[in-house]
Amino acid sequence: MKTLSVLLLALMGSLCNPRIATAQRIRLIEGNASILDGVTSINILFDYSQMRVGHFENDQDYIQHRKAELNEKNWGRGTRWAKAWIANRKSFYEPSFQQAFGESTGIEITSNPDVAYTLILKTTFTEPGYNIRFKRKSASIDAEAWIVFTTDTTQVLAKYSIEDAPGKSFDGYDFTATQRIAEAYNAAGTKLGQLLKSKSNPKQ
Repeated sequence: MKTLSVLLLALMGSLCNPRIATAQRIRLIEGNASILDGVTSINILFDYSQMRVGHFENDQDYIQHRKAELNEKNWGRGTRWAKAWIANRKSFYEPSFQQAFGESTGIEITSNPDVAYTLILKTTFTEPGYNIRFKRKSASIDAEAWIVFTTDTTQVLAKYSIEDAPGKSFDGYDFTATQRIAEAYNAAGTKLGQLLKSKSNPKQ
């Protein structure tokens, strides 16, 4: 009964959350939607340089605020958190996106300069969310996915907008921001991969 009550409350919380009520949206901004037809391998790069976090206009402002907040409660905790906030990208978020994208498309993810195309995922917004007992807010990310030539990453062949990629576990036990954000990258990789595999053009 206790587990059922927790799950029901988590579901009610998600239904009241406007970012969760809005489904993930991916659309083609420019370029050729079928650019990856026949492609068997691709490089993937990640860019966080233009990322907002929650109500903070940039990543560095958020890091400084959260670091100071945690250090005030327990000196050293904020410093450890700040290092983990950056390290989690390569340890959790990027592998989560890559795995989901690769499984959805069947395209091998490589780090090969001889591969023709590179996908650059530019995260533009991160909502870390929270999960505190019976109160929660799921994580989400917004991003742009650029498909470029590996030899000339300034030449954009296709550009996609990703909005409200959701980050929450089905069972509601996503108590860490790391877990929630990783789920958002997984959702983004899955949805973008499915779209590219179907060769559909969402720009109507």
